[in-house]
Amino acid sequence: MIQLVKWFKDAFDLPVLSIEEVDAQVAEKPTDAKSKHENNIPLNDLIAQLSTETESGD
Repeated sequence: MIQLVKWFKDAFDLPVLSIEEVDAQVAEKPTDAKSKHENNIPLNDLIAQLSTETESGD
């Protein structure tokens, strides 16, 4: 809790961000962020895949 209070206090010293500023920063980022998540699969699918591998001895 003490750490949370410190973070909140520190946040009050930072400038307020507008949606326009955030959108501009996001637009400037490279689009490779999407490629990092292309291989994501739902948790249930992962569990099924792992249980299949475990059963087959892979």
